[in-house]
Amino acid sequence: MSYLASELITRAYSLAGIVAEGFETVSGPQMSTGLSLLNDSLTDKISDMSLIPFYKKYETVTEIGEPDYFVPNLLAIETLTFNNGEDSPVRFAMQNVGRVQFRGRSQVDNVTTLPSSWHAERSIDEDGVGGTTISLYPRPSAVYPLTVWGKFGLEEIESPDVDLSEFYERGYLVYARYELANLICSEFGISMPESAEKRLMRYRKDFDYISPVDLTTQKSSTLYSGQAPDFLAVAFLGGGWVP
Repeated sequence: MSYLASELITRAYSLAGIVAEGFETVSGPQMSTGLSLLNDSLTDKISDMSLIPFYKKYETVTEIGEPDYFVPNLLAIETLTFNNGEDSPVRFAMQNVGRVQFRGRSQVDNVTTLPSSWHAERSIDEDGVGGTTISLYPRPSAVYPLTVWGKFGLEEIESPDVDLSEFYERGYLVYARYELANLICSEFGISMPESAEKRLMRYRKDFDYISPVDLTTQKSSTLYSGQAPDFLAVAFLGGGWVP
């Protein structure tokens, strides 16, 4: 069933106590303000990604000798792998390393082989689109399919006539209505009704239990780490391949 942005905005105004549901309509300027605040509310989730319960898959390919790959709208990476081999492709994991270790350590930049580590930085492309730049090391020696699972920014709504059910599940739209009502109250300098505020707090708390971050840990071993192999072992001992 469709759920237009105009319906969500109208009900958020009612929830905030600005208009009486069933008796008053949202004016043109109010609708425009509501749409702008709705997009502000969706953008706010960047600073608290626990309020984005959705994980998405993004696929691209590497280029020979190219270390950096920009993924638009990507906020956080849960897993990053690549595949090698045409007949029986093998999925390879890589080790996520911090900025100092990745940018500050000694590297052999003119050697290409299977990447063994990666580092990600939030960035903006030349068109002003926000996202994340993923850097690989060593540089890829071939065109490898690259797969990212992670959290992405929420879709911006361009018009009150947009059907929100095409982007979000119904339960999330109910929560979005309460967040929008809270932002409307802040914009108009009024207090959110206590019952609505309590329900909003409950929704926010519930998201901690929906698609949580994987906090499982792995023990390190001098024999096998469970991660991608060390660069030297891959490039020189294994010739770019591992069992």
